[in-house]
Amino acid sequence: MTDNKWTVCPQCLHQNPPQNAQCALCDYPLNGCGSTDVNWAAITTVQGNPNQIQHPSDAADTDPDRTMAPKSTASDPDQTLAPGKSTINQQPLGEQHTFHLAGDLAHFEVLEILGQGGMGAVYHARDKTLHRDVALKMLRPFAASQLLNDDALLEEARMASKLNHPNIVTIYDIARAENSNYIVMEWVDGQALSELIPDNGFELSEAIGMVCQIADGLVAAHQKYIIHRDIKPQNIMLTHDGTIKILDFGIAGLISQLPDRSPTPHHPDTTTPAAGTPAYMSPEQAQNLNLDQRSDVFSLGTLLYQMLTGKQPFKGADVKEVREAICSGDHQPVTTHIPDLPVDVVHLLQRMMATKKDQRWQNSADLAVELHRLHDELTLQKNWWQRRHWFSQVAILIPFVLAMGWTVKEWVFPATTQQLIQRQLQEASKVAILPFINISGDPLIQLFGDGLAVNLGTDLATVASELGNTWVVPATEISRMKETTPKAVADKYGVELILTGSMQHLGSTRLIVLNLLDAQSGQQLKTSEVEVSANELFTGHAKVREQALALLDWQVADHLIDSLNADKPQLDGAYKAYVEGRGYLYRYDQTDNQVKALEAFQQAIELEPDYARAYEGLAEAQLVQYTVSRDEQWLTAMQNTIGKLEAISGPDASTHYLSAEAAMKHGRYQQAADLYQLAIEQNDRLIRAHMGLASALDKLGRPVDAERIYEQLRRMAPNNWRVISKTGIFHSQNGEYEKALSAFLKLTEISPNNHYGYRNAAGVYYVMGDIENAIRYTRLAIDQRPSDVAYSNLGTMLFYIKNYNEAVEAYQKAVALRDNQYLLWGNLADAYKLSGNEDKNPAYQRAAELAQSELKTNPKDSMARVHLAYYLANLSRLDEAMAYVNDISEGHTGLEHFVAATTHDLIGNLRLTQHHLIKAIEKKYPLEEITQSPLLSQIRQSAEWDQVVSK
Repeated sequence: MTDNKWTVCPQCLHQNPPQNAQCALCDYPLNGCGSTDVNWAAITTVQGNPNQIQHPSDAADTDPDRTMAPKSTASDPDQTLAPGKSTINQQPLGEQHTFHLAGDLAHFEVLEILGQGGMGAVYHARDKTLHRDVALKMLRPFAASQLLNDDALLEEARMASKLNHPNIVTIYDIARAENSNYIVMEWVDGQALSELIPDNGFELSEAIGMVCQIADGLVAAHQKYIIHRDIKPQNIMLTHDGTIKILDFGIAGLISQLPDRSPTPHHPDTTTPAAGTPAYMSPEQAQNLNLDQRSDVFSLGTLLYQMLTGKQPFKGADVKEVREAICSGDHQPVTTHIPDLPVDVVHLLQRMMATKKDQRWQNSADLAVELHRLHDELTLQKNWWQRRHWFSQVAILIPFVLAMGWTVKEWVFPATTQQLIQRQLQEASKVAILPFINISGDPLIQLFGDGLAVNLGTDLATVASELGNTWVVPATEISRMKETTPKAVADKYGVELILTGSMQHLGSTRLIVLNLLDAQSGQQLKTSEVEVSANELFTGHAKVREQALALLDWQVADHLIDSLNADKPQLDGAYKAYVEGRGYLYRYDQTDNQVKALEAFQQAIELEPDYARAYEGLAEAQLVQYTVSRDEQWLTAMQNTIGKLEAISGPDASTHYLSAEAAMKHGRYQQAADLYQLAIEQNDRLIRAHMGLASALDKLGRPVDAERIYEQLRRMAPNNWRVISKTGIFHSQNGEYEKALSAFLKLTEISPNNHYGYRNAAGVYYVMGDIENAIRYTRLAIDQRPSDVAYSNLGTMLFYIKNYNEAVEAYQKAVALRDNQYLLWGNLADAYKLSGNEDKNPAYQRAAELAQSELKTNPKDSMARVHLAYYLANLSRLDEAMAYVNDISEGHTGLEHFVAATTHDLIGNLRLTQHHLIKAIEKKYPLEEITQSPLLSQIRQSAEWDQVVSK
């Protein structure tokens, strides 16, 4: 740590190196300012968890049942990326302040410091829970007290967190942590506009295009009575895909509804500076007057001037002179720098930068309309009509005006923006509801958001049918689309309006924001929000519906509202329990969610004994319990539940699907395929039935038909984690490892806290010979959730590199977590054998018993049969082993042929060992796995081995 003299800017409290003549943050002159002793300790790197490493953007998920057989490879199992930074030590302004990432901040890993100033510091961090990069803004209490108290600062941040717009950086969370407040924001991968503006400015169309996006973001903020107050190039980011993001609404405030204060007789007192950056302030901001959205309009005009010319319009030797220039409008006309600038652009800029705010654009919405018009004119080729002189256009239009009954007043004085919106609402005949966006990333918030969107669609459809002239496209329909942009939805369904929603948690409350968009342009027309406490999410449904109806301007009779409320007055009771169960069941990969799902469905049935959907959910939860425990009592319980469901609702799509699932577990694949088909005929959107049919067809030796269904499923439900997982497993089992890896990596991207994704990606990396990534992703899976399969896979990788003792330890951890899986015991037995441990026979015995138990439930389970043969061979029960291994024939997978080969190698049948190894290779089982495996000892000494290698 070194001591340096730092100069603290009196304007913004930014810490500047001693050689700076003016503030690096706000350009305030520092000559003559006193220095302040500052000890700044850089981010301290400490030994962190080696598993906290960057994840690739395309990562994926896997199947809960996937476990690898022992293999061998060459790589260092301990090799990982360098640990992340986990402690920040700061000593600003001579006073020690240490921000430890502990408590509520423990799940953040700091990657780098982005900047620091009087209000605090901003860091690039990694949210280790949700696996996403964030910007972490720490607010210093001592600095906050000089300008604004902590509560006020957090309140300003909460106001900004209500903004949900593509051109505004999203705020995920606001809270206190030990001796500091912090704001968690969206991480923007791009460059600040201040780094991109060329010396001579941007091309005209490029500049106008970017300013259009900035204006769109400001419109969204202004409609919520929030102004930015610091529009400048440093607060505008351009992402790599060309999207503009407005940063730092942290000093934004509610638009004051009070009359202006009288200006002071002299220039503003620089000892009590206005918030903002001097060169981009509006005149009223420079004079410390009350502000409204017209102040942001002026600042945006100043920014546009610089984007066009490369130069700031207002200059001076110090802040005082800059403010004088702003208040008097003293700057060079833009045409001085760009003589041939189109007249419309010149007029627009003059109006934006008018000294008197009454002469500017009076709201950002009208400004945005004009900017988009100019951009269209600059980028789109004019048609025959647009190329005509205005006099010619009038001559053509007048007959139509008279014939259609338009009034001269309507033609000469066009409707205002609000009138146009009102007309659009009245004329709209099709409205689409998009699935709610889960800003916070919390899986439980997602489940509530899904429920709200679905029920809102049902209610609005009911109202629309009463009105008789509107069609509602529900969120469930939109969610099936690959692309859900407003334009894509408009093109597919022909809707005029789109209702979007977002949900996020803000401490003890949940904020639900509704936006009404023009479908073709995506422009926001109206917005509203509902805030409910965390334990009243379901009671908030009526409030959400009320706000949605207000946005659409639908007049609904009281009796209809009463009817809707009577149907689901508070979304509590059995319905609430059912939706909770569905949420837990969808993410059964999370700890205890399987048990929570069972309890929720049973509670729903207790509250409403004839609730068919609750029985359906309960049967599915019981199926998951069987999959996890392999306890056949859960299959029996499931079949009993199906019987009760069929007594209530009859033989429908749900009962056919569930019966098919039970048949699959018993190995009755043709019966299962027939039942899945019946379910699909009754409900062709039942994703689970399509997945089941694909799996049944694959088991029946029809992989081409199965792959066709998986491809259809990917189009039907592109972001369904189970679809992606099952597709990846299918490709992996059929040797299509690149396709499998692509699926699993995608799964980790869309479901970053789903350990199945990392686990199965690791499995594919392993069979592809990339042991480094295999170990890396396995450790990520263990970090997500220390599961039996993940530990077993880690043991397999250690086994592959012949580190048998550590492999034993990993397998022992796997068995300790789940002692009812034959593969886990079999892998442990192999590690015992090669490490010289005498416990190998009891482990093989236990593996054989469990495999035999599987075969009692499903006699056609070929994977269990071939492994049982291998375990029996290791127990010297050779005749029994041969009886099982001889069942492996042409239609089985490459892995099954490989395990059969290891069995024959133990027995000494080298010709059959060679036969199955060649079949495994033909089915794309990795050759390196075969050549490196220590489980093939006898054939390596024979002539048959040369033929295998040459193959």
